[in-house]
Amino acid sequence: MIRALRNNGPREETEDRLNKITLANKIIDEGNAVRLANYMGQATRDVVRFEEGLKRFDEIASLVGAIRADTVRKVNLDQLDAVQKAAGEYKTAMEATLANWRELDEINARRVETGRVILALADQVVHAAETQSMRITDRAVSSLGSTILVILIATVVAVLLGSAVAFLMTRSLVVPLKRVAELAARARDG
Repeated sequence: MIRALRNNGPREETEDRLNKITLANKIIDEGNAVRLANYMGQATRDVVRFEEGLKRFDEIASLVGAIRADTVRKVNLDQLDAVQKAAGEYKTAMEATLANWRELDEINARRVETGRVILALADQVVHAAETQSMRITDRAVSSLGSTILVILIATVVAVLLGSAVAFLMTRSLVVPLKRVAELAARARDG
């Protein structure tokens, strides 16, 4: 461009070169916008921003096509092919990233749903355990009441039986002693 300006080249050629430079700068700007959208979208987990970056590839292709329409040199056409190829590979990588991202979101949604199901099942298990614990406690209280009644009856029976045995033993000792005392009293009196 500088050479064309210094040599006072044909105006049409200079304008064509200036147009190509402007379009190439737009391609660079679009590429930078794509990279920024890619990085920002991934950093903030913002799918919308990421997808906006993907939409810019259409503009890059359009700009490369506009430059290609006015380009005749093989070297420049090869450079445009390299730009288009690099943009295509970057787009493919971003699309793969987006597909993986969406798949992870689906897996996460299924994981959350599975967690909810497991939580509901755990709640049912806790409720069933609580119900069974109440039943076991009721039976234990009932059994404890029966046990206390049996112990109380056994104690009363033991006390009555012990009293009866003590009474009989005392009587079996007292009756012969009374006879001996009566005989001794009669012997003294008589």
